[in-house]
Order: sequence, then C-alpha cells, then structure tokens
Amino acid sequence: MGVKTELYVGKRIIELKPKDKKIIQTRGLNYETVEQRLREGWSFKNAISLTNKYVTKKGDIYWCKVFPEETLYIPLKVMKEIQIQKYQLEKNYSLGKDIEEILNDDFEYIIEANDRTHYDLALEDIERKKKAAKLEKERHKRLKPHLYNGTPQAVKPTANMLNLEYTALSMFMTEEEKREKRIEIFKAREEERQCR
Repeated sequence: MGVKTELYVGKRIIELKPKDKKIIQTRGLNYETVEQRLREGWSFKNAISLTNKYVTKKGDIYWCKVFPEETLYIPLKVMKEIQIQKYQLEKNYSLGKDIEEILNDDFEYIIEANDRTHYDLALEDIERKKKAAKLEKERHKRLKPHLYNGTPQAVKPTANMLNLEYTALSMFMTEEEKREKRIEIFKAREEERQCR
C-alpha cells in the first residue's frame, strides 16, 4: 500500500501535494484526523497546519491542554491575538495555582473538569485490591477457622524434623538423652514406612 495522496471529505476529493504531506507529517497528524477536521468545517490550511492539540468545540477551533483534574480550551482566534507561554502555564499549574489564577479574565476560555483522571483510576485500583485482599482473608477464615480462633495446632513431627532437632541440640544433650532421641527418630521412620 502506497502513501495516501488524496483526502475524501463527503463527495469532495482533495489532492495532496508533497508539501502538504510533509506539513501533515511534521505536525504529527494522520490523514483520518485531517479528513475529520475538514468534515467539521476547518479550512484546509488550519486542518493540516495545526497540531493535534487543536480540537473542535462548539463549532470553533480551540487549543486544548489537558491537566490532571481539568481541561483548558482557548479559541484559535484568541491564541493568535495573545501569546500564551504554554511552558509557564504548565509550570504554574504544577506549582499548585488554579487555571483561573494563572490566566486572568482578559480573554475567552473554557475549563472542563475531567470526570475520571488517572489519579482517580489509580485510587480505584488500590481500593479494589484492598477489598479483594479483605474478601480473600474472610474466605480463608471461613475455610480454616481453627487458624484464627486460638485453637492450638498439633503437628506430629516427622522423622526428618526430629533428626534436625537432634542435630541442632545434640551438643547440649547427655548421652542418655541422645540415645532416647535416636530411638524416637527410629520409631518415627518406621511409622512413616508403614504408612507408605
């Protein structure tokens, strides 16, 4: 499949020149975005030359900046009249200032609250994991209540456990204690063999 040379907008076909393709590429746009912009009534020049930060809102072209909790929209005509330093806007916002405080009321802009930010999603994920852990613990308590109600746990020691205990403590045992322990280990091994 070759490089696209035409844009289809309704019944119109717009032939793309190499210069136009280069502009679209350098702005980080794709052909579908340009076609959509043309369908929404953008001029051809604006459709190919404005970056993907520009969107259609209320029938006009707006510059869009998404912040963690809100989205700022400034009309294109305002962006051309005043020079907003986008770096300063982002820097002041990160320092904790409100967008209204940063911009003043000298010009038209729209602020929309983001419904669910990535912070909200992260918090929901943490809460979901906590709830799942709590449900798992409750399920475990239902299945094995003896582990939680203070019932002493009796485990019959295996021959290997007795041998480890003997090895660890033999230097502190008398000869009589050592002999009794070896007999106990021998009996445990015999019981294990009979169970198999």
